[in-house]
This record gives sequence, C-alpha cells and structure tokens, in this order.
Amino acid sequence: LRAVERENERLRRESGQEPTELIDLFVSYHSKYVEQGRDIAQKAADRNLSVFLAEKDIEYGSDFSEEIRRKLLRSRELCVLVTPEALDSEWVISEWGAAWVLGKTITPILLRCSVAQLSARLRKYQSVDYHSIAQFLNQVARRKFSS
Repeated sequence: LRAVERENERLRRESGQEPTELIDLFVSYHSKYVEQGRDIAQKAADRNLSVFLAEKDIEYGSDFSEEIRRKLLRSRELCVLVTPEALDSEWVISEWGAAWVLGKTITPILLRCSVAQLSARLRKYQSVDYHSIAQFLNQVARRKFSS
C-alpha cells in the first residue's frame, strides 16, 4: 500500500486534486473473454466492490499502458481470468506479474484451464473455477469491509 499511497500523492500533486479511492478488484483477462470479464465485474459490483475492467474503464485515445499501471497501483486485489489464451498473453502476464511485485492479493480464476497449466509462480495462489466465483467475490467483499 505504500507504493499506492506514493503514487496517489504524486497524481494528486500533478492534477491538483485529492487522491482517488482504491479499487477493490482489478480484473485481468484476454480480450477474447471480455464477456466473462464483464460478468466478473458485474458480480463484483453487485457486492458493492469497485472494479477495474480495461474494456470499460480506459477511454479511447488514452495511454493504455500508463492507465493499466495507475490502476494496478490503486488496486487492492487482482483476479486473473486464466484461459489458454491468457497463459500466452503478454498483457495478462504483465498485469499479474506487476500485482505480484506490488504484493497484491492475486486470485487465478480458471476457465478452460487446470491448475497444472499455470506457471509455478501463479500456481502457488489458491485458484477458483470461473463457474464458482460467487464465494471468491464474497471473500473479496469481506476483506474490503473488514479492513
């Protein structure tokens, strides 16, 4: 969180605005699975969680990579929708790798993949099947409201 606080302070100074709120959940996914990403985001929002989903939160013409970096810094947790395409996606790997460096809670959500297909670093995190995400999102909400 110190990195988030420093980044928020820098952004506040640059923009002349108050620091922005933390994002409860950053959803990382391959673009082929945007519908499933939207589903996760909607179910999280139904639990009063703030969510970052690139498809809805990055404006056209924005510096995509800088927006991703800023949103990751402000996020409490990251879930990565692990699909065969995501396993080879430079962006998905970069997003969860950055979250790992920042010490964020990372939860792999498996869709058309098994735990055995995950990289060693990602495999160490408790994963959840995409079709069973309700319990995961309830846990995210509990962590948010208990902190």
